[in-house]
Parts: sequence; structure tokens; C-alpha cells
Amino acid sequence: MSYSSPAIDPRERSLVIFAILSWQAYLKKQIADADRLLILAGEQACMAGTLQVTDTVKKVLLSHAPHHMLANYASFADAMRASDFQEYLKGVHRFCSVEQAEWLLTEMNLDWENKALKDGNYWEYADYLIKEMLQS
Repeated sequence: MSYSSPAIDPRERSLVIFAILSWQAYLKKQIADADRLLILAGEQACMAGTLQVTDTVKKVLLSHAPHHMLANYASFADAMRASDFQEYLKGVHRFCSVEQAEWLLTEMNLDWENKALKDGNYWEYADYLIKEMLQS
């Protein structure tokens, strides 16, 4: 009998993919890459309406990069509405698209989807991974 996963919002799925890649980059001390991937995770979280995750993203980024442009905004959602942040996002999108992120994660051969579902749901798993960056 095969397990059939429930329909998942593609933005939540992308959120988890970027969170995992960010965590992996962070573990390898590739902080600049981890930060870019965190921004992409935050964007996906904002578009999916999971504002708890966007708060976590902002907190993690500002914990080690207090002068990041996110510091200029009360929330990640406020940043998303700003034209200068949208320009910044264009550059971050060139760094890694959703399709590239999916391919990279496939190459890592991690069983992440079962783990995400076991933990409750995708965005909670992403939030957990991002918070881990504050702990280590």
C-alpha cells in the first residue's frame, strides 16, 4: 500500500525546500548562500501566508547580519511591499530559482517530504529548521 500525501500548497513546498537548502549551507559555513536561501524561504512563506515563518526568517537574518536591509522594515511582509526590496529579490532569484532548488535537493537525496509531513506540516518543519540556525 502506498502512502498518498495530501495536496500541499506549492509555496509551502518551496518554503521547505529553501529552508532545507539554507540549513545545509549554514552547516557548511556558507553564510552568504544561507542568507540568500533564507530570503527565498521568507518570500515563499509570505506568499503562502505563514507569517510566523517570515518573522523567524527576519530574526535569524538580523541575528548575524544586523545591517541587512530587512532591518529597515517592521516585518518581512512590509519589506515585500517595498520597491527596493523587490529589486533586491530580483537578484536573489537569479541566485537560485525554485526549479534549481528542487534539483539541488533531489541531488542531496534527502527524505525530506516524509519528515515534513511526520512533523505536522510543511511550514512548521521549515520554521523548525530556520529556528535551528539561532540555536547553533
